[in-house]
Amino acid sequence: MNQELGDWHARQGQFQDAEKHLTECWQLLKNNTQVPPIEMIGAIRDLHSFYRNWNLSEPGKGHGVRAAECQKECETLEQKYSERLKPKGRAQILNDKVWRLIAYRQPNLPVARSALADARRALELDPDDALIRNTLGVAQYRMGYYYEDYCKEAIKTLTESQQQQGENPYDLIFIAMAQQQLGKHELALAGLKKVRESPRLIQWTYDDPQLEWVIHEAENLIERMPLPPSPSHWPWETPNVPSTAPFAPSVDD
Repeated sequence: MNQELGDWHARQGQFQDAEKHLTECWQLLKNNTQVPPIEMIGAIRDLHSFYRNWNLSEPGKGHGVRAAECQKECETLEQKYSERLKPKGRAQILNDKVWRLIAYRQPNLPVARSALADARRALELDPDDALIRNTLGVAQYRMGYYYEDYCKEAIKTLTESQQQQGENPYDLIFIAMAQQQLGKHELALAGLKKVRESPRLIQWTYDDPQLEWVIHEAENLIERMPLPPSPSHWPWETPNVPSTAPFAPSVDD
């Protein structure tokens, strides 16, 4: 109940009430030895996201520091329970880690390589999870920025993800961007048009506001439309994102 109340208050912009409920939820789970590790990790990850978003709305009030503390606690728990987690739990942890690194920006080459290795490992642990397959496809696309053949692999993987789970906007968008990187502009335009014209687009972006940023990235790549002027206005952060140019390539080989 605390989790649901906290999420509701956060959506209403009632951050102090949200903090109370989400913190209580975390403390209850943390002090209960019967709680599965994956639930504890999920709770502290939610608290991290909350403080991160609060910091974006009201910067300079210490919320960013608390977000960093929660992130450190999350990483500590993941390390502590890594051997006890079932394969699907380990796969989810790897998948979440990779998604934070690659979903909303072009990482540098070492990060892209590491993310791809972790994405492959996650799918080995849970080959039936279509979302993990989607993450692998996105990781392959990010590597395709440096080596074109990975874009071909990305299209194959993301197509398999679609076949596994049905129509998914991230599959559609990253397939379109991979087609553009391979010089298939008309196919890329058709893919982007399919996303825009989908009757599910409003529901998709309502359920997942971050999707809008990926659509902007695709529009910038395929149609040369400008990106939003300030990513600080968007309600999320990802590791290693420059504050003024979230998709600026940074090749550190």
